[in-house]
Amino acid sequence: MSAAVQIAAVAEDPLTSPIPQEKGDVAALLLERLDAWKHACGYLEEYVEATANLHKSLSRDYDKVLKTVNEPLREGHHFAQANGGVASFFENIRANTQALANTQLETEKALRGQLLPTLNRLHSEIKNKHKELTSGAAKGAKAVERARGLTQKQLEHLGTNTANFDSVGGKIEPVQDPYIIQRAVQHHLHKQVLEENAHKKDLLDVQNNFLVFEKHVLETLRGAFSQFFQIAGGQTDKNKQFYADVNANFQNIPDEFEWTNFTVRSAEILIDPTTPNRSLDAIKFPNQNHRSSQPLINGLLSRKGKIMKSYDSYHYAVTPAGYLHEFSKNNDFKENPEPELSLYLSECVIGAPPAAGEAKFIVAGKDANKNQHLTGKHEFSFKAGGHDEAMKWYSIIEQFTTGKLTRQNSIASTKSPVSDPTSPVIVGETIPEEKPAVAKAAVEEKPTAPPIDTKAAAKPEASGSTSAPASAKVKSPTTGTSEKGEKSHKKFGLFGRG
Repeated sequence: MSAAVQIAAVAEDPLTSPIPQEKGDVAALLLERLDAWKHACGYLEEYVEATANLHKSLSRDYDKVLKTVNEPLREGHHFAQANGGVASFFENIRANTQALANTQLETEKALRGQLLPTLNRLHSEIKNKHKELTSGAAKGAKAVERARGLTQKQLEHLGTNTANFDSVGGKIEPVQDPYIIQRAVQHHLHKQVLEENAHKKDLLDVQNNFLVFEKHVLETLRGAFSQFFQIAGGQTDKNKQFYADVNANFQNIPDEFEWTNFTVRSAEILIDPTTPNRSLDAIKFPNQNHRSSQPLINGLLSRKGKIMKSYDSYHYAVTPAGYLHEFSKNNDFKENPEPELSLYLSECVIGAPPAAGEAKFIVAGKDANKNQHLTGKHEFSFKAGGHDEAMKWYSIIEQFTTGKLTRQNSIASTKSPVSDPTSPVIVGETIPEEKPAVAKAAVEEKPTAPPIDTKAAAKPEASGSTSAPASAKVKSPTTGTSEKGEKSHKKFGLFGRG
């Protein structure tokens, strides 16, 4: 077996190989690890820096929050200004929010002034360690590479001369003597091994020191993060403490505190619960009892329907203005005060008076509440509670329809009722004439005029009485109307109705 083959065979063992194959670059691996620690430290630096910026931004945000409650409360006079109320609660919110803004700034300064310098120093140490390793490893690696290069040349020279030893005859020069060359290989290998071992020792020292260095890095980072927890976590505790104080302040406001103080301050305006309720009957207003606003007669009457032909009860009133108004049966002021039917009596015609024992009478006319051009006259059949009651209504309505009563003389010539919702029909009193008030409460009863004489209207004459001449305007013996009025009655078929 040749020497070249032997060299190739022993090259597989790194301990016996003259130029061993490295398993990897130890220095490069350690440098990469230092880069990893450097970046880890850099991440924490950026994290702390961003957190500091966050607290600085939070301080500005809390200033904005403070502005939402910094203005005095609108309508704040409604709240008690003493401690323990809503007003003092907002003062507490302002104070704690301002404290939150201030502590955020303090936290930002603490992170930048206490924590970041520690991380910056550690970052610098890692970078210096990286530089040292780069410098030392590069120097040792270059020496080993140079020594291995010289050994490699001698090995190649030895291989060439040993190959020529048997094939070349004659004299061999001393420099080509394989023995001498072999000794040169041993010499260079000696130097190479020294360089390799020195480089290995340096790398092993660095490798062993890495444990100590990483312990230092970890201790520094742990201390920095513990300090970060104290600063940032302390800020969180302060936030919790501030909000707990605000919450406790609000929770301790008694339920009746504000209302009780408000009722005391506003006692002159608020309603006294002992004050009795207002009554419509007790209210007095201007012209309430004016003679034109009092009905001449009012009460319940029944009116025959236009379709069903049955009698339904309504509340009616004859006013000094000459109207017969119809209202709902209850005549309750809670309902619509407008009349459901209004007949202007001066433009109406009344039929025959009720016969003895009867309580019905008829009035023909138009509803004044409707369009007079589109509405025709209609016969309205009324029924009172009794004959006497019917005659009272008939007497007053008949005087308006015949012109005996007008708006101008109705108050002076007729009686005025005193409104009483319990009385179906009220007549017999005139509305008192108003006089200048001497005192505010000087309202006295005025003397009333004698009742309207309705006996003549209540006693119809016999139907066989002598008729008046055609050329003379005489009154009807049964209705007291003129012949002109009698023609109107006949026109609407008002006579002969029971």
